[in-house]
Amino acid sequence: MWLQVIVPPLLDGSFYPAGLGHFTTMIVQGFDLALFLPPSLLAGFAYLRRRSLGDLLGPIYAVFVSLQLLALIAKIVWMSRIGVSAGPALVIIPALLGGAIAAAVLALRPHRGTRLVA
Repeated sequence: MWLQVIVPPLLDGSFYPAGLGHFTTMIVQGFDLALFLPPSLLAGFAYLRRRSLGDLLGPIYAVFVSLQLLALIAKIVWMSRIGVSAGPALVIIPALLGGAIAAAVLALRPHRGTRLVA
């Protein structure tokens, strides 16, 4: 979805997308790539390798992504209600939410019935 914002200005020779206004970068996307992507890759790698760090971070990130995608769906629904086109996000985000919920369920399944000892 970012590509539909970034690629057209590259093809027509303009400096940056018109939707950026006075910003020089897409701030939310920059935060996503800088703050959330590296730890999620670390968590996913550790989870697939069955390391203890992965057992801790895998379920946390799966639930976090599920909540983030649910918030995005709420935004898309609200945008649609006021007449703004959401484009391919109407299909992509709900599909990703389904995958994120499935990942959260699978990641939390081994912890079902586990009691915390204080």
